[in-house]
Amino acid sequence: DGGDKTGEEKDGEHKTDSKTDNGKGANNLVMLDYETSSNGQPAGTLDNVLEFVTGHEGNSRKNSSNGGNPYDIDHKKTISSAIINHAFLQNTVMKNCNYKRKRRERDWDCNTKKDVCIPDRRYQLCMKELTNLVNNTDTNFHSDITFRKLYLKRKLIYDAAVEGDLLLKLNNYRYNKDFCKDIRWSLGDFGDIIMGTDMEGIGYSKVVENNLRSIFGTGEKAQQHRKQRWNESKAQIWTAMMYSVKKRLKGNFIWICKINVAVNIEPQIYRWIREWGRDYVKELPTEVQKLKEKCDGKINQWITRKKNQWDVLSNKFISVKNAEKVQTAGIVTPYDILKQELDEFNEVAFENEINKRDGAYIELCVCSVEEAKKNTQEVVTNVDNAAKSQATNSNPISQP
Repeated sequence: DGGDKTGEEKDGEHKTDSKTDNGKGANNLVMLDYETSSNGQPAGTLDNVLEFVTGHEGNSRKNSSNGGNPYDIDHKKTISSAIINHAFLQNTVMKNCNYKRKRRERDWDCNTKKDVCIPDRRYQLCMKELTNLVNNTDTNFHSDITFRKLYLKRKLIYDAAVEGDLLLKLNNYRYNKDFCKDIRWSLGDFGDIIMGTDMEGIGYSKVVENNLRSIFGTGEKAQQHRKQRWNESKAQIWTAMMYSVKKRLKGNFIWICKINVAVNIEPQIYRWIREWGRDYVKELPTEVQKLKEKCDGKINQWITRKKNQWDVLSNKFISVKNAEKVQTAGIVTPYDILKQELDEFNEVAFENEINKRDGAYIELCVCSVEEAKKNTQEVVTNVDNAAKSQATNSNPISQP
């Protein structure tokens, strides 16, 4: 499957002409539940994807709003399957892909990886099939490289389709710009996983990375090959992510999410800064309103967290840009990313907000002063009342 070619694009839509390097050989090595067409590609892949998506609804997905670890999924499940008469055993697999937590239900995680903050969306990325990839190093899985890569691509298509379906549900089935951004960022994270440049690198991601190394090997040449494979297949993965939208809207479907934007490769830290910026501007008005309505001092805790997150992400941007010698038009500093991503972004205003120099923080200080005065007055009143009570109790009781 080495020769995927993306054809002409029109209004965000695209055509593909996909052929395998060794189609006949691939046809003879088909997996259990896949059908193939004459050119070695899965026949009716998207129909199978829809069946896969709907088959995993209901009880098979658990609500993931609670739980301790970032994934909220059982970490171990032992399975044994026969594929083309070759048995394999994979010990650590993702059992299912859960419904997404609400946006900003969990804050960015800056503690697990000290040099970067990880978005909760990345922790929830659907990797069920990728964790189930056969570890070719430790098993008798067929050694044909064309077969291995075709198998990987099919697994990735399924995970991408489920991810798109879950993101659409998270967005209350609204097909809008917020949904398109989620699709773009999750697609980009799939790309970093395949290319070996993912910054998360914990939990199931380690399992997936080991599986990918068993296919591509290690070293600089393998890294280049992984990047090439992603470039060849990313348009089809994007199509899989959009499948639920197309199926749901049918004749009313129009292309809002643009493929040329979605498949554009930029460093993961750049995308995460974009995503962080969206979260920040969504949360800020709510926090300020709490302050105005209730004189809620929690905005101090919130802005402190955001300041720490921004510092970590900014430093990571600088280190990645310098180490990889990234040259992106219009992006010299992390502020430039926010300028691109956020409408009417003002760097000075943002700096004042994040460093507690803006009107909201001044209002918080006023609140604190007023609260201090109120508390002081209560103390004075309590002392006066106590003194009066003590004076009354100390008066001698007159005897009749």
